[in-house]
Amino acid sequence: MMRALYKEKLINSYGIEFQNKVCNLLQQYYGDKFKRICSYGNDGDKKNDGFIEEKGIFFQIYGPIENTISSQQQAIKKLKKDFNGLDVHCNNGYWTKINKFYFVYNDKGNGISPALNEEKKYIREQSGIECEIIGIDALMTLYDKLDVKQQNILNENYEFDNDKDKNLYLEIKEVFYISGLYYELENFIFGQQLHNNSFTFGDDNFAVADYIDRKIKSPYFKFINDEELEKLREQFIYYFYNFINKVSLMYFSSHTDTNCYVTKPRNLYSQEEIDFLNQCQKEAFISLKQLLEKGYEKYKI
Repeated sequence: MMRALYKEKLINSYGIEFQNKVCNLLQQYYGDKFKRICSYGNDGDKKNDGFIEEKGIFFQIYGPIENTISSQQQAIKKLKKDFNGLDVHCNNGYWTKINKFYFVYNDKGNGISPALNEEKKYIREQSGIECEIIGIDALMTLYDKLDVKQQNILNENYEFDNDKDKNLYLEIKEVFYISGLYYELENFIFGQQLHNNSFTFGDDNFAVADYIDRKIKSPYFKFINDEELEKLREQFIYYFYNFINKVSLMYFSSHTDTNCYVTKPRNLYSQEEIDFLNQCQKEAFISLKQLLEKGYEKYKI
């Protein structure tokens, strides 16, 4: 029963939540030898989500929302990009030498695609470094090797509502603040250029509006133990979702080959549309700002 529940939660998690679940499992399996790496500002995690330093074993974790053809293609790109990036950092002396590289991928229990397996084999042949892909079944094999006490710790960890709230705050911070979208929203002007990466996020390049739409339908996208944060979340989602779906964005590539959006000039909107967009923009920004401030006060992250 507990094994099935744990596997289900592992499969249904993605992004930061999936990464945290995997790191918790690896810490139980490897003990203190496994070191979790957190992202810090512009430095990120240097292509290292966690490693066993003394053995040169590195882990990069990728948890897409769905296991689609698109996400499988993104997994291939991410595997290549993450390995090459890690190799550069190791050669520059930031990390120890790579002896083994694990790419942990939430395949939703369906297994990896032949193309992803071919990319793994290519990396092995070109680098001479052992490279493996760990899917859900392989993670459950590690889970099965734990004793009952360790399994109970993992199962209990994911039942704590406070952890869910904390993970949700981190996710909102990543999607709407670290991406730069927070500043785009704060300084919104009709006709301005908006950078593409502020309105898409992650290795799947999800549109933020689509992300919100999916999240609204998810029963997990709620603060459970904090009514104040939940109220701010609801306000932000409502106003921002209306804003991003009502404002007209025209896509173009600038002379620097940076993909951007630009809004229609102000004079092409009706006054009613302008008033509505301004209200949504203002209320969305205020709600997000308060949510981030309150979340930081509570979690200090």
